Amino acid sequence: MRRSITLALSLLGLFDSLCLLYTYTSPSRPMVCIGTGCDAVRASAYSTLWGVSTPLFGVLGYSLLAIVIIAESLFSGLIARWLRYALAGMTGFGFVFSLCLEYLQAFVIHAYCAWCVTSGVVMTALFALALVNVARTEPEPEPATQIIGLRSLFAVCVTGLLAGVPAFYLLARHSELAPPAPQAASANLTERLVRPGVHEAGNLQAPLTVVEFGDFECPVCGRGEAAAGGIRTQYARQIRFIFRQFPLERIHPLAQRAAEASECAAEQGKFWEMVEKIYSRQYDLGIEGLERDAAELTLDRQRFNQCLASGAMAGRVRRGAVQPVHSPVRSAGD
Repeated sequence: MRRSITLALSLLGLFDSLCLLYTYTSPSRPMVCIGTGCDAVRASAYSTLWGVSTPLFGVLGYSLLAIVIIAESLFSGLIARWLRYALAGMTGFGFVFSLCLEYLQAFVIHAYCAWCVTSGVVMTALFALALVNVARTEPEPEPATQIIGLRSLFAVCVTGLLAGVPAFYLLARHSELAPPAPQAASANLTERLVRPGVHEAGNLQAPLTVVEFGDFECPVCGRGEAAAGGIRTQYARQIRFIFRQFPLERIHPLAQRAAEASECAAEQGKFWEMVEKIYSRQYDLGIEGLERDAAELTLDRQRFNQCLASGAMAGRVRRGAVQPVHSPVRSAGD
């Protein structure tokens, strides 16, 4: 019975990881999630590990667990015992890995993904069952009993397949790309995207405008800054580039202060330089880090520090943080 439950949990974890992998490999697809934490976790730097999508490790791990569980039922004696130890070790590693992911969600990303939490609960249950399986070694089964056990495992696999395939299909249908929204009127674009007080670069009379909604603590924005900077430099005569402040304070608590720092630098004529400097050091967005960035840009330190400490730019940042609209104007950033 324990093997059947363990296999069922492994298949549940495999389904969970496959669904995550499907949406992670296409970031524009909406996720089926309780709340908004799933998208925040997917957009974080921890959605990949060594350049590989993190859910892929879950797919491989749960698949290997299922194979070991079935293999244990096929063998007896010393081999079966070592397979039980292997299962305990693998689930133990998975348990620790899940704890690390939950820590990152709680204290670094400040958002919870329901799918990731489910995977953590499943792995915890698998680890507990594996420990029980090692501690309570059952006597060698008779051939007839072993066949019955294999039939139970086969029934679990068939049930999982019959339930998992249509469930995955329904979730995939939900995640299909939405049809393009109708084009907004030109007046609406001017009001919503190109508002007074935005930061502009390039050819201000160009027919093409690129608008970046930037969050200085957002890992995706940080990785995209090299591309954005290249666009501003390479196509300076062909496009009009606009930067809009868009700090997502709920998941990036340091983004608002960093945005204010960029506005303080703008007062001294070095907004774009400060943008590049902050993005290059996203790991250090504290007050001391921002003041160091200002010093390296040779800003008037007393004036900058006073501006940042007073919060004088908070209102300006928040006035610029409006939701983007679908339009023919190209949008870059988070």
